[in-house]
Amino acid sequence: MSVVYLESSAVLAWLFGEPEAPLIRLIIDEADTVLSSPLTAAESRRALIRVAHDGGLDAASSRRLLALLVATEMGWTPIEMTDAVWQRAGQPFPAEPLRTLDALHLAAILQVAGLVADINVVTLDRRVSAAAAGLGLGVLPASSVP
Repeated sequence: MSVVYLESSAVLAWLFGEPEAPLIRLIIDEADTVLSSPLTAAESRRALIRVAHDGGLDAASSRRLLALLVATEMGWTPIEMTDAVWQRAGQPFPAEPLRTLDALHLAAILQVAGLVADINVVTLDRRVSAAAAGLGLGVLPASSVP
């Protein structure tokens, strides 16, 4: 069984059609289970708002991408942001420095890592990749591992 956790850098690369988009979409499509946290959704929506505000997206494109995101998220399994996640995020990680939201993503993954074997973190963020690898988690795409 293939289980992946989607971190927002990967979701945004897919949404905005960056060069890694086809690979990210393939990883999502081939996964048996796709996990995410409320952070992934919030960060992705905020990015859409920022890009539209800055003139990088017209209103129609912004609505289309938001609809695509919402429809795709329906197939994802959310990870609850428990008190334990918030506590773990405030502790050191194998690769520092990490931004707060990145630490929260990793803490959310760790919450379920003991319950689900072989979780792969789908990210394009090098800091998240390094910390995830240091925690013994798989990282996809492999090219994102420093």
